[in-house]
Amino acid sequence: MKIAIPTNGKNLDDLVATHFGRAKNFLIYNTENKNFKIIQNTSQHMGGQGIPPELLKQHNINTVICNSLGFKAVQNLTESAIEIYCGANNSIKQALIDFFNKQLTKATKDNSCNH
Repeated sequence: MKIAIPTNGKNLDDLVATHFGRAKNFLIYNTENKNFKIIQNTSQHMGGQGIPPELLKQHNINTVICNSLGFKAVQNLTESAIEIYCGANNSIKQALIDFFNKQLTKATKDNSCNH
């Protein structure tokens, strides 16, 4: 499984970004080999093309872990068959621990941000 986590940093000790679409990067964690890589957020939020869900779909992401995100992001990720979990507000390392311990909330249109 590949998990994407928005961040402004570049390693597991960095914080989960508070704004999903405006994060500078996405840390992609591969659960099979326990490795990660960083991809730059090149979406229109950051002056590029497309939207973050399209970018993540190109990288075959299965799951997103984030602090929170808006309704359109939830809708677009869900349409791409990407599961979303919210409530990660610490380091990426802690977010992964919380995810595997089932301590994050699955995102839906009903618990998305209004922005």
